[in-house]
Amino acid sequence: MRSLALRALWLDGDAYRKMSERSRPVADGFRSLLVLGMALGLAAVVRAAVNWAISPDLDAVQRLLRRELLTLPLLWRLYPPIQRLLLQVSQHPWLWWMARWQWPTPLLALLYLLTVPLELLLDWLGYSLVAHAAASLLGGRGSLGQTLGCTALATVPRALLLLPLLPPLGLEALGVWAWVLAGRFLALRAAHGLEGWRAFWAALAPVALLAAVAGALLAVGLPLAWIAGGMGR
Repeated sequence: MRSLALRALWLDGDAYRKMSERSRPVADGFRSLLVLGMALGLAAVVRAAVNWAISPDLDAVQRLLRRELLTLPLLWRLYPPIQRLLLQVSQHPWLWWMARWQWPTPLLALLYLLTVPLELLLDWLGYSLVAHAAASLLGGRGSLGQTLGCTALATVPRALLLLPLLPPLGLEALGVWAWVLAGRFLALRAAHGLEGWRAFWAALAPVALLAAVAGALLAVGLPLAWIAGGMGR
């Protein structure tokens, strides 16, 4: 698996073909993802502890924002509904809950040892199921086991997030995501025997589905939040 992983990192299509021919592609892929997830979880714990040590106290930031936001001249030049929305968002509890999850205390950061591998495995499983269905509709001949094994191999570029200077968010992480997506294209092409645009659309199908679901939730959630905020006043 180590040699296949190194070749997959450089988008060697033959590595995915050999992965699809292994006797136990799902088990091999699961083990590699579990090791990668544990390593990424440990890196996330270390990164969170460092951020916690050098970041200001979030309670102090929240108090400062609550006190000083109203004094900003720019705020009062905005359209009144936008003013109210900014004020509501800045004081909403979920915003600070999300901030605490990004910069937790060292003890809370230990949860990353569980959540990061779990997130990686769920992403792999969810993507593979949708991509397998799309590939089959487009004429693919591979089994679900071959799809799972090959898409697990395509996740290898995420190991670059272990580099100390590479943050989990930002343009660098976007590049890693694009690298993984390119690997998934090769994975589906190898597992299903698809060529060209068919493999391309099969690889993009889970991304398009996720974007559609997120857009629908956003379209429904924002008006509801606006209405709830208006009723709360």
